[in-house]
Formats: sequence, C-alpha cells, structure tokens
Amino acid sequence: MAGITSVEVEALMDVVDDVIIKLERLKLRLGSHYSEQVDKWIFTFAYIREGLKSIAEKLEEGMLISASNEACEVERLVNMRIIGMDENDAIGSSLRGSLAAVRGVVSSLCGNMVLDSSI
Repeated sequence: MAGITSVEVEALMDVVDDVIIKLERLKLRLGSHYSEQVDKWIFTFAYIREGLKSIAEKLEEGMLISASNEACEVERLVNMRIIGMDENDAIGSSLRGSLAAVRGVVSSLCGNMVLDSSI
C-alpha cells in the first residue's frame, strides 16, 4: 500500500501527540482570550490522531481497503483545515508543516484500492 507501514503511521502519531501537547501548553500560556482558537486545533489533531491509530491497526491486520478509506477521511479533514485556514490564524500557520506531514502520508494511502484480506 504505497509502501507506508503501520510503524510509519505510528511514528506520525507520535508527532501528532507532540503537537497536541504543545497546543495544550500554548493554551495555558495564552489564557482564555485564545482558548477557543487553540481548542479547535487541539480537536483537529486529536481527530487526526484517532484516524491514524485506526489506519495503523487496519494496516497491521492487512485490511488495506479499510485503511485506505480511513486515510481518505483524515485527508479530507486536513484539506478542509488547510483550505479554511484564516490568513490571520498565527497558530494555524505555525501548524502547516505538521498538517502537510499528515497529508503526505494519508494521501499516499487514500485511494489505494488493493484487495482487502478481510473480505
């Protein structure tokens, strides 16, 4: 499946976890004025993390079509967040690299319709 393994997806999950931790710290430093904006990004990356977790599990089980479908869902979310990003969103702008890394992996997996061994 495009050469992406569950181990690589799990490594990306570690990066996403680090992003969430840093966002939570940022939220504490910035206070309530920016908490809503930071919460949106925390939610986005938490959703991405859960999607990546599901993808890794499906890859380990050999459920390649299911992993591909999950990757497409995560890719849609990432694309929506990038497209909808406000140019004045300093927090979002600083996260572009992390979003691009996620998009690179899930794009490789999305749409790859090899036979699913669970069928």
